[in-house]
Amino acid sequence: MAKPPEEQTVTLEQALGIAVQHHTVGDLSKAGTIYEQILQTNPNHTDALHLLGVIAHQVGDNERAVGLIKKAIDLKPTFAEAHSNLGNTLKGLGKLDEAVTSYHRALSIKPDYAEAHNNLGATFRELGQLDKSVACYHKALAIKADYAEAHNNLGVAFQELGRLDEAVTHCQKALAIKADYVEAHSNLGNTLKGLGKLDEAVTSYHKALSIKPDYAEAHNNLGATFKELGQLDDAITHFNRALEINPNYIDAYDNRGNAIDLQSGKKPFDHEAALDQCLSAISQDNFDDATAILHHVCLNSPYKTPTFIKQFIDTCCEAITRMLDNRKFDIAGNRIRRLFMLIEVHKTFDILMQRYVDETKNENLLETLDTHENAVYLSMQSSVLYQNGQYDEAERCARQCIEHTKVLLESETQRNEGWFLVRKNLNNIKDSEKARVILEELLLGIEI
Repeated sequence: MAKPPEEQTVTLEQALGIAVQHHTVGDLSKAGTIYEQILQTNPNHTDALHLLGVIAHQVGDNERAVGLIKKAIDLKPTFAEAHSNLGNTLKGLGKLDEAVTSYHRALSIKPDYAEAHNNLGATFRELGQLDKSVACYHKALAIKADYAEAHNNLGVAFQELGRLDEAVTHCQKALAIKADYVEAHSNLGNTLKGLGKLDEAVTSYHKALSIKPDYAEAHNNLGATFKELGQLDDAITHFNRALEINPNYIDAYDNRGNAIDLQSGKKPFDHEAALDQCLSAISQDNFDDATAILHHVCLNSPYKTPTFIKQFIDTCCEAITRMLDNRKFDIAGNRIRRLFMLIEVHKTFDILMQRYVDETKNENLLETLDTHENAVYLSMQSSVLYQNGQYDEAERCARQCIEHTKVLLESETQRNEGWFLVRKNLNNIKDSEKARVILEELLLGIEI
């Protein structure tokens, strides 16, 4: 006689199979509960650890996901899928270089792992390394020719490279494999729009929206296409719909504003042309002009300010790198010190600052700089030392810099920059109690 339902038991592997079924159909709550029950019985169950980590990533808890997946890898170092999913999680945290390392580890274990090649390609694309990205997608497709996601991603990469005909081909291949692939319909629309085939682009966006009516990006892109066609009422309708779905959608705000300006007969501000002028000024070493244009662009298109600032900093870093390559330390130093006073955290700039400090440490620079320049250089040194884990040396430089800032703090014209440097340097003192004491002593020792 069969046991009553309440007396029936399942093995851990049977429980795992049930959890995977729930996971596959998207019932993350039930799947997660079973994975956790398995781990209560066997805390070292690698599959349950790994898949619970995948769920954590899927719901946006990437820190927890990293911990769970790393534990699975510690228990089973040759777990290719776990290495790949660790890459996905690190990518979600913005740790792109670490994600690349994880995908490479997965592929060293399982070279024919199409998904890992595809994910590596997506990470290279985010890093701006489009040629490497394309190569990865091709490898994925050589292994799995009907891989719709890889075709779509390859189409996007080709679009960004300006190879629009190839982009169309791969978006269409993705749709031939997976007809209801919303992103591929939208990306095909983007590419057709780039080719000037606006009516065909409209058709693609409509197909995307027929499948996913709340797809904000497709509404925005459809609105932009209608704007180019001169159908401003339709454009504004779709920009409004995009903003109903995603109230924080910056591009949709910007596009709607331009469409409303056109509708009222006002010429919209061309931020792209202005930004080109800004970046051109940087390449000509007209830093003051570039900064003034950047301020103008940000004031006129405030929603895109973070994007503009990133492009400005990236272009400045490229220009300064060329100066360092040519050992033009004086002018490079001037530019890098000024940039240091404009930004907080930027990975490319941090790497450049490290190089500048390393290459000029034997140049006796402090003897040639005025008080303000000295303070900035010492602050840069302190930041580099702190980033490298040399906390005692970082504190020493920070104290020196703060001593120099006293003159700045007592000057009405340089006071703001002085406090900016003080704040930066207090952050480079690992012991928060020491930092507090230094600030108190500073406040007692200056006259404002």
